[in-house]
Amino acid sequence: MQQNHSTPFMNWLQTLLFASVLVGLGVVFVLTPKESVSEGEKRKLAQFPEFSWSAIGQGAFMQRIDDFVADNFVFRYTLSDVAGQIKQRRGWAQDDIQVFSDKSANRSGSGAPKPPPRASETETSAESASPSIVSQSAGELQAKTVRTEPYPGDSVAPGAASAQSEDAPYQNIESVIIYKNRALQLFGGTPQMAVPFTALLARYQQELPQTTLYFMAIPVGADYYLPAKVNKGVMREKMVIDQAVSLLPPQVRPVHAYDKLAEHSDEYVYFNTDHHWTALGAYYAYTAFAEAAQFAPLPLSALTKKEIPNFLGTLYHRTLSPALKSKGDTVEYYKVPVQTSVKYFSSGSRQGQPTQLYAEYARGASAYGVFLGGDYPLMKITSDVKNGRKIAMIKDSYGNAFAPYLASHYEEVYVLDYRYFNGNIKTLMQQEGIQELLFAHNSYVFVSGYTVQRARGFLTDPATPIARKSPASEAAQ
Repeated sequence: MQQNHSTPFMNWLQTLLFASVLVGLGVVFVLTPKESVSEGEKRKLAQFPEFSWSAIGQGAFMQRIDDFVADNFVFRYTLSDVAGQIKQRRGWAQDDIQVFSDKSANRSGSGAPKPPPRASETETSAESASPSIVSQSAGELQAKTVRTEPYPGDSVAPGAASAQSEDAPYQNIESVIIYKNRALQLFGGTPQMAVPFTALLARYQQELPQTTLYFMAIPVGADYYLPAKVNKGVMREKMVIDQAVSLLPPQVRPVHAYDKLAEHSDEYVYFNTDHHWTALGAYYAYTAFAEAAQFAPLPLSALTKKEIPNFLGTLYHRTLSPALKSKGDTVEYYKVPVQTSVKYFSSGSRQGQPTQLYAEYARGASAYGVFLGGDYPLMKITSDVKNGRKIAMIKDSYGNAFAPYLASHYEEVYVLDYRYFNGNIKTLMQQEGIQELLFAHNSYVFVSGYTVQRARGFLTDPATPIARKSPASEAAQ
């Protein structure tokens, strides 16, 4: 029989060491500054709850303390990196293809509307749970269709999911493909899903008969980079975009961004770790818009290129893929050769606040915020072009990288974020003398029923988005 050689002293020593570790970690936890937002995970972190007897009775108080501890645990990000290494070795991986799926993405957001993020802040999302790699064949994945919330930067304002009809179909990203160290979004839309938005554009043409309308469908890049074993050679984005263009009213000018980007898909037009296009991708779309708007685009040589290194985007933070982390990204931006003054209008505000066309202080996971400083309900860009030409653009976050190029050709550019803007588009255009209107939406957004709902409201909302100064106050300045 094996004898137990432990002594009371050894037992006491082990207990003391274990208790010391627990007490030490507790002290470090208490003394460590707490953050309100996780820049890496792009979400708000749980804060210490306020005490209430009702919360105690319902068990919610202790649950919120658990959430607070979990979100602020010591060495949390180091442990997340270790988790990413472990996840990489699970699930289905073949020929440099990995499939990540976040089952928690089906959760609906709720709560009061929040202000749009600045570049110095972090975009938040309800998609806060860690992803998991699931085992599926490429064929099963290609055919899969789900309804989920968008990614940070393309998400509708909180509460939007509950406002939309459950029967209104819209596609978004459940699965992320990592192929050759690039993260790709899996697009599952169908051509029929383009019908509601193009029908709405016909109404815009009727309501704004003197306005030149443009429609730019922005591809998210799945067609260009997915291997054939995943998409089976089917260009799903192209099918949906071509259908949308074929249904446009004759007066609406299509912007062929898809074709222009396809010509340059071997260049750095999409990030490796993020769901957005790069400034170079937005530049090529701008050249496509120039063709539709009938002006000559600026050559790249006329722009000043600058860079923000060490960028890891939303798709990395969703997958925690070591392959993506090792490759990383650089946020490039091209400064236009014109002088601009920029104002943003917060939700509910009629007075603009000064800002910059490029938020050059943007860093880290918020580096994409260098374009316009983030998402605002309304921005007004005034340039020294002085040609009397004015345009409004209704956009999602892809439009942020695109908008600066317009300042080289328009005296005034009005940038409206479809998620946050509240106002009457006809009032805005008549009030400011705007002659052109561009809809710039990525594929997931323009097939969304929520997008149609929001854009329809812009024709009926009685609110006036910009308060005009009286002639006396203008003369006083």
